[in-house]
Amino acid sequence: MANLEPKARTSYAYIDALRGWAILLVILTHAGQGGFAIQALHEARPPVTHLFQPQWLLHISQGGANGVLIFFTLSALSLTLAMIADPAYDLRAYALRRALRIAPMYWFGIALYAVLTGFGPRLWAPDGIDAADVAANLALVHAWRANALNSVVPGGWSIAAEAMFYVALPFAFALTRASRAAAPVLLACAFAFSFWHSKDAGGGIDQFSWFNYLPCFATGLLVADRLAWMGALPAWRAIAQSRFAPVAAVTLLAGVIGVEPWFIAYLWGTPLAAYAIGFTVLTVALPVGALCLVLHGAPRPPRWIVNPAMERIGLVSFSMYVLHFALLEPSYNIAGLVWDGRDAVFLVLYYGVLTATTFALATLSHRFIERPFMRWSREISRGWTARRSAVAIDAGATLTS
Repeated sequence: MANLEPKARTSYAYIDALRGWAILLVILTHAGQGGFAIQALHEARPPVTHLFQPQWLLHISQGGANGVLIFFTLSALSLTLAMIADPAYDLRAYALRRALRIAPMYWFGIALYAVLTGFGPRLWAPDGIDAADVAANLALVHAWRANALNSVVPGGWSIAAEAMFYVALPFAFALTRASRAAAPVLLACAFAFSFWHSKDAGGGIDQFSWFNYLPCFATGLLVADRLAWMGALPAWRAIAQSRFAPVAAVTLLAGVIGVEPWFIAYLWGTPLAAYAIGFTVLTVALPVGALCLVLHGAPRPPRWIVNPAMERIGLVSFSMYVLHFALLEPSYNIAGLVWDGRDAVFLVLYYGVLTATTFALATLSHRFIERPFMRWSREISRGWTARRSAVAIDAGATLTS
């Protein structure tokens, strides 16, 4: 990886922008579930009360859950790029920064939902949650406790997957530094394991296992590895810098948002339905990886994909993810005051209110919860990485913030 050009001026704005797209998709999928998503926070068997949507909109809103897979891929990409750019990579600094990046905001989420939803039965904990479930979430090891996986904090399964990836990444990174063939082999193994592990997972708790989503992280790792050797990929560099790059980028993102959900919906009616999760990961991770390759090398990324608004949303996307569940019911009620029906018009209003209020509160939590701990972790670890070059410091701060 010595071929990485440390003096090259590369903008990583596309990573924040894609995070913005990812959180908007996640919020859309929960808004599209209507009353079901709200009742699932309080009831073990909530009635299915989806909004009345046109078929095309229903597929897109359901496919919005793929935003989490985009987050996984981007996380692996940004962290691996930061490691590559850091000649004085220090495991202690890495561990501290990763812990203080997600734990404080997630702990706030634990306290918030303890107040809002209590400890009684809910969709992913039919008998309620106990002290061991809360403790597992506090320690970020709830990936290994089914009842705690997605119940203490709604959507907590993705934080569990992220935490487990943080543990695995240094080992995977060491392999890629030892051999250029390691990253493609890891990706192939991850896909094989994902298809095997997620077989027949269906709609149960097994769908949230972090093992199912290893290919997303492996894709991000592979893309970062290939970017480090971009000089060895002249054909791809030519594509990324050609006038067709914006078209390619728009096509890839549009495919993930609008085409992939139709394919998976069709798949559920075939004998391949048992492997639906594996195919979902396949048809999201690889296009997102290709999209990152295009955007990374593009002199001018498409403005409707990478722009200041999407970058700002992406910057606070973690807070938005944790907070938006708490705002489902208030936003639903506000939209109901404006529109009586529960149709596509209501969804637009509901989604707009939910997104706006979530962004406003997430801006505050990012400033007063996330940023202080990120700054603190950098200050503590600075002495451990004193030999880090100025470029490496800048890359690490940009990519992992």
